Amino acid sequence: MEEMSKTAYQDQMDVIGKRIADIDQTIVAKLSEREKLTLDVERLKRSQGLTIYRGEVEDVRLKYVEGLADKFGLSRDFIRALFYFIIDESSKRQMIQRESECNI
Repeated sequence: MEEMSKTAYQDQMDVIGKRIADIDQTIVAKLSEREKLTLDVERLKRSQGLTIYRGEVEDVRLKYVEGLADKFGLSRDFIRALFYFIIDESSKRQMIQRESECNI
């Protein structure tokens, strides 16, 4: 690879850094959108007398995102761990919502 000037290097790093920041913003915005949807799911579960945790649904979701990892060339372990954390956080938020809305 040809050596580039410090200015050209910094210019390229700035462009790449901006693209990464844009992607990070999109990820956070989509996580916020997802969280709002999971709170809607909690209301529906509550209306049907269902528990928040449904292991079979989470297993299907994790298998689905593992397939996406394969499709996009990402580590299945990384994506599974990431989504396990996301699902866990969603469950916590659903529990908080259920407790606060049931105590009104």
